Amino acid sequence: MMKRLIKLVWLLAILPSITVATEFIKTDGKPVAIDLQVGKERVIDFGNNIVFKKEEVGPHLSNAFSHQGKLFLTAREAFPIKRMTVRYVESGETIILDVSATSRSVKQGDAIVVGSNKFAEKDEPATTSKQATSFASHQAKPLGPIDLLRFAAQDSYAPSRLKSNDHRFSITKVNTKLDLSELFIGQSYALYDARVIKGWFVKGNYLTVIAVRNRSTIPRQLNLFDLNVDAISASAQHIVLSQRDVAGDSTRIYIITKQPFETALGAAPLIIGG
Repeated sequence: MMKRLIKLVWLLAILPSITVATEFIKTDGKPVAIDLQVGKERVIDFGNNIVFKKEEVGPHLSNAFSHQGKLFLTAREAFPIKRMTVRYVESGETIILDVSATSRSVKQGDAIVVGSNKFAEKDEPATTSKQATSFASHQAKPLGPIDLLRFAAQDSYAPSRLKSNDHRFSITKVNTKLDLSELFIGQSYALYDARVIKGWFVKGNYLTVIAVRNRSTIPRQLNLFDLNVDAISASAQHIVLSQRDVAGDSTRIYIITKQPFETALGAAPLIIGG
């Protein structure tokens, strides 16, 4: 009991520095459910420039706009599902959003769409000089936590030949048999099975992919604040998991740490300042 109490104190010290709000959404051509909380802005990142029709959701949204591939939505009132269409400027690809809003607290934060037709299995022409130039430009951009999390999500769900070939990410050896029985503590303790899948080292950070499965006979919503890891950022592919042995009972968690994951697991963070 004392051991768990000490770890809970460690976790409370970590909270100010952990980013847990981002949800990764894989569309597979299906409508994407976007839940809003009245008065709380939510950002949906599509990765490339988009256009949309404000009138499709009518007067329910307050100052909806897009900028640099991101859609900013704020509900002025609660409303049932309204369907709106988002179109990529360059490819013309269309994604359907099922947007709804409630006055109740919604735990999902910002979202990144990673599963559009960009990752579909299809024959594609050889890389053009334009694509090569775009790739070189991408390589030159500085990497932030969202870039690392997006890379891990794409690596997990994109077809092998379409995965990002970014040489700044070096695959690291991870212990796939590591005991993760205390990966979650607090109210999430013993609710999930977890195992290490893969890891990278990039720009002084360690990026680790964890497979998580719901043990319960009821659906669960992940609480990443219960992660027992000295982490910089953490995000889940899906926040809500179905009950055990039902489709959707599993997801992946992407965790960024300053030290190897095995060392960061259950480790007290270094606190600087008073």
